[in-house]
Amino acid sequence: NVTGLARAVTYDFRILAKTPFSPDFLDSQVLTSNVVSARPAFAPPSVESLRVTTVTLDSVVIEWDPPAGFVISEYRISWTPGTNVTTISGDATRYNATGLIEGLEYLFRVEARNLNAEGFENGTTVLGSADGPPPPPINPRLVQFYSDAVELAWNPSPSFPLPVTYEIQCRLTGANPVADALIRTYSSCLSGPASAGA
Repeated sequence: NVTGLARAVTYDFRILAKTPFSPDFLDSQVLTSNVVSARPAFAPPSVESLRVTTVTLDSVVIEWDPPAGFVISEYRISWTPGTNVTTISGDATRYNATGLIEGLEYLFRVEARNLNAEGFENGTTVLGSADGPPPPPINPRLVQFYSDAVELAWNPSPSFPLPVTYEIQCRLTGANPVADALIRTYSSCLSGPASAGA
């Protein structure tokens, strides 16, 4: 029983033999083992303090503390809804999940594995959702004008998947931008055009 080995370190073991008449061990008498690696006796417990640290319009950053006293070989990150699964290095303690839908709540799960376990064990979960203001409309433009009205058009941002409420404000040139604004609101518009009259 060889003790005091470092975790996840590969060792070569040699067995040498000699007789009472041999002055020392000879190279021709050395047997070398197959390459083996010291394996931890137990699978790691759950990661600690799993938390959401950064939220954007379409992403969530999660961070965690590794299980104390264990050398982790890799983490598996998954989140639902959907079938999103990825594996990252055991040195990492954060992950940025991208491509999320704003306002939709996601359940993130982090599982740790060391050299002991065939699979991942003892996952920890946290809730998070992407959030943030919608991007501005693209290419706002004047389509047509009349004696008492104008017709405006714009394109929504292709990176934003949800319906957006647009608010159109107009004012006389040089007027107070807030107090003298004439406001028209268009709910759940995905694009223009819209008309604004006097």
